[in-house]
Amino acid sequence: MFKKIGIGILFLSIAAFAAVGSSDKNMAVGGWLQGGNSGEHAGIDFKMRQNEMTAIDIYASFEFSKHDNSLAAYVGYYWNFYDIIPLPQDVGRMGLYFGPVGGLGWWNSDVDYLDSDENNIGDNETGIAVRIGLVGGWEWEFPKPIPLELYVELNPVGEYHLLWYDRRDDDTDWQLPDFYLRIGLRFWF
Repeated sequence: MFKKIGIGILFLSIAAFAAVGSSDKNMAVGGWLQGGNSGEHAGIDFKMRQNEMTAIDIYASFEFSKHDNSLAAYVGYYWNFYDIIPLPQDVGRMGLYFGPVGGLGWWNSDVDYLDSDENNIGDNETGIAVRIGLVGGWEWEFPKPIPLELYVELNPVGEYHLLWYDRRDDDTDWQLPDFYLRIGLRFWF
């Protein structure tokens, strides 16, 4: 197993330094970490440039732990504005982007809480979330020859939660607005 992981790391390292950079690539894969949502802490994404100004980002989150399970997929359409802050080429290029995003998520939470009388008032629920919103972010494409991109984005969204099991009998609810802060790294190829 360690041999396969080592070969994978070696291959990615060679590919990263053999490429000419990220500005002339059209597709990227990466991972991200997120704050603001208790069920979505990390995920993967796939970004595809349509042209110099627009891109489609497909990203997914997944979490499977003892008391909190979730799975979600989203699609965003971004307008990119590069070189707003002019930088020397040996530093890379920076840009801002924004656009709409939408998607679906599933979660199952069975966290137990006790009140002051030791009664279980847990947050046991299962449901689907429908999310729509906007994404705004900052990105830094590393200088050539490194085809990496670091990004930070803020996602103000609205979510509609349809619960088919809810111990507290909340049934459905809107969360407006909800804010998520995400940081990620992409590899362009």
